[in-house]
Amino acid sequence: MAHTGTTDVVVLAGGLGTRLRSEIGLTQKTMAAIGDRPFLFFMLKRLAWQGFRRIILCTGFQAQAVEEYFKREPLGLDIVFSREDTPLGTGGAFKKAASLVQGDLFLLLNGDSLCDMDYAALLDFHARKQALVTLTLSEVPPRMDTGSVIMNSSGAIVDFREKSNREARVPSGHHVYVNAGVYCFNRRIFSFFPPGDVFSLENDFFPSLLTERVYGFVIKKGFLDIGTPQRYAEARRDLKLTGLGEE
Repeated sequence: MAHTGTTDVVVLAGGLGTRLRSEIGLTQKTMAAIGDRPFLFFMLKRLAWQGFRRIILCTGFQAQAVEEYFKREPLGLDIVFSREDTPLGTGGAFKKAASLVQGDLFLLLNGDSLCDMDYAALLDFHARKQALVTLTLSEVPPRMDTGSVIMNSSGAIVDFREKSNREARVPSGHHVYVNAGVYCFNRRIFSFFPPGDVFSLENDFFPSLLTERVYGFVIKKGFLDIGTPQRYAEARRDLKLTGLGEE
């Protein structure tokens, strides 16, 4: 059985956040305010609650602000930083941080989304399936600005669809989900990285792995993300309702 206390968590916190500029200006997206705290604070706090101890923050845009804040407010976590000097995409940022990962099993999280989920259950599912990659999936209907993930009855992911192809027929016995931005990896994943330094996890990397053991872990509650002004407003409201946003 996997243990959260010995599992590293890599968090992507370097994106430009261009769609949120009207709300947060040049603030780093993951540092968007929820009450008196940045959004990323609540993600890391939830990880700490569930027993994780070591976090690798992948920083980029406004890296100094992110790093300075979490050096002051580490939440009892061991936080190390992997800074990209030029934009590398989600895949490139992950690849750059690979040398900092310890252990054979680890998580990767998008820093602009927050899942109400049991991370230990995800780790155990991944181990049972002997997966190379496990993606956390939500049953929430796909948003208009996202693609979708097709999973078969055994839990294996068989296709990634761009939003423009989302209406194509789904084979019988298969189901459509939304990527919730939480991933579990075996460190063997590092041997599958493409040669370049700049690439996208969602568009370039994951579709290239479909011949491997790639599984979906379905959560029932959906997730919060702050990718657009509307969803940022929803996240502020929902975190306040749960009490997390009052920290």
